[in-house]
Amino acid sequence: MNKKILSLSILAVIILGGIIPQIATANQNQVSASSSIFDSFRFLKFNTTLYTFINQTDLPNNPLDINSSFELDVNVGLGINQQDSLHPKYPVLSFVLPFLLLSDEYFHDIYFLILMDFVPDELAGKIMFRDKNHEKAVNISLSVEAPEWCTVELENTTLTHDFLYVMNTGNVTSTKLKVKINEDAPALRTGEIKVNANFDAEENWIFASEENSTSFTVMPKYSGNITANIPAFEVEDELVIPQDVNTTIPLNITNNFNGETKVSIDYIDNVSSLNWTISLDQDEIIIPKGETKTVNIIVNSSSSKDLQTIQQTFTLNPMSTVDANVSDLYLYGDSIEISTGSIIKEKIEEEDTFEIDTTTLAVILLLIIIVTIVILIFIKRK
Repeated sequence: MNKKILSLSILAVIILGGIIPQIATANQNQVSASSSIFDSFRFLKFNTTLYTFINQTDLPNNPLDINSSFELDVNVGLGINQQDSLHPKYPVLSFVLPFLLLSDEYFHDIYFLILMDFVPDELAGKIMFRDKNHEKAVNISLSVEAPEWCTVELENTTLTHDFLYVMNTGNVTSTKLKVKINEDAPALRTGEIKVNANFDAEENWIFASEENSTSFTVMPKYSGNITANIPAFEVEDELVIPQDVNTTIPLNITNNFNGETKVSIDYIDNVSSLNWTISLDQDEIIIPKGETKTVNIIVNSSSSKDLQTIQQTFTLNPMSTVDANVSDLYLYGDSIEISTGSIIKEKIEEEDTFEIDTTTLAVILLLIIIVTIVILIFIKRK
């Protein structure tokens, strides 16, 4: 049988079935003939399926740079459920439904093929929307939710979608979603971006309202740097320290990353050969975002009396403290080096001493004794 003839036959059955209950209640409610005919198409209520999706291949797989942007296609589809779609408006029509449900998947196609292709636009609009001027299309509203450190913008927040065939026809409408990672985004924190779609059907439409959403996650990179300074060498490039005494030299480290940072400090001991010692009161330190912490360098010079000068270089290695499921490549920042100025232990000058050997001392004592005796004899003779 020709498909067009079959479609029109089914449509005629629907019209006649819809008129029966209208006539039966005519003595109670007077309605116009045209309204009865249009309402006869509305003895079924169709559930809709609304879906949103983003191609997985377009989604970012790795942490994103601060102030970086990207775009995605948001795709929205709308159609008729092929399961549990039929809701009788009039109980008297229950006998008709089994016949229609015998070939459920074909019924949907035929019903909307008639409305979309064979029924004049004004009549189709009146049947589906009770508005002869309503186009065979509906609006779908879009909105997006995102973390406060992420800026999102939909190119279109309202999509016009052609209505309606069954879902498997691939009837899809798209728009662009723009995403930017803001400067204040926290390091390696997972944030969800959710796109919501809403089809809000009016009460007297033959379609049911529906909503749907899709979401994906983004993660900002561990980004920034650390800075360091040794105040003791900011004015003078040298520092004189006492001999054989522990001298404490503060090393200040500032965390300019977008998250808490653990800084480990390495150095090569190149002063032990001079019998000096250099150590740190801690070789790693955790610094909150935007704060400065101090590590003390402890120096002890040798007991040598010679003039000695040393310098020491330290390597500072920053690492995020966030427990994120990412490659180690994204956990570490750039290392920096900082050196002391000249640390000086001055030469110890020996004091001059007058030394007399024992022979000389004996001669001097003998002379003193002789002179004393001579003086006494001279005095006695007088």
